[in-house]
Amino acid sequence: MIKMTNVSKEWKIVWKTQDLVDNSFVNFIKHKFESMPSYYVGGIPSFSSSNLSDVICLKDKLLEYDSSLALARGGLWQSYVLSLFGLLMAIVDLKRKGNGSTWRPIDNLESLSLENKKILVCDQDCRTGKTLRRATKEIEKYNPKSLGLFLLFEWNTLKDSIPTDFDETYFPIRTDYNEEGFFEDYLRLYNKLK
Repeated sequence: MIKMTNVSKEWKIVWKTQDLVDNSFVNFIKHKFESMPSYYVGGIPSFSSSNLSDVICLKDKLLEYDSSLALARGGLWQSYVLSLFGLLMAIVDLKRKGNGSTWRPIDNLESLSLENKKILVCDQDCRTGKTLRRATKEIEKYNPKSLGLFLLFEWNTLKDSIPTDFDETYFPIRTDYNEEGFFEDYLRLYNKLK
């Protein structure tokens, strides 16, 4: 076993925060979907500490939105992390089915007052664009001011398939650990979750 004696206090907080986020996310999913245990039979999605760092580095831009809409399952994790920083979150179960897809809100979308609001749609990736086209079709019924898209995995996305309905599309950026406020954001999460 390697001893890490020269690890700074900041990095210890980063690692502890990752564990706290993972545990709180698992509890959130179990509570949210307790009436649908088959929903997470294959396991509850979790992501690496680099994914958390990527979301934190983008958070200031993403928090300009009024609400996030997590497309389950792929968009749950990043939408949850943003909710820890105060962004309102709603979940929609959106699955491809044959040539179409099913749209089933888990949360009451009317309670978010989406009209004339900036909505950030969160998903994992975009392969054909069918799921996201269905999402934009449903969301447009609420007359949002604008739509943004946050995809966690750029490497698994066919960018030409992303519907043009989105005003902005965000992918994780290369983490800059020296960015001002980086460790403070981790400390904020750590204090919130411990």
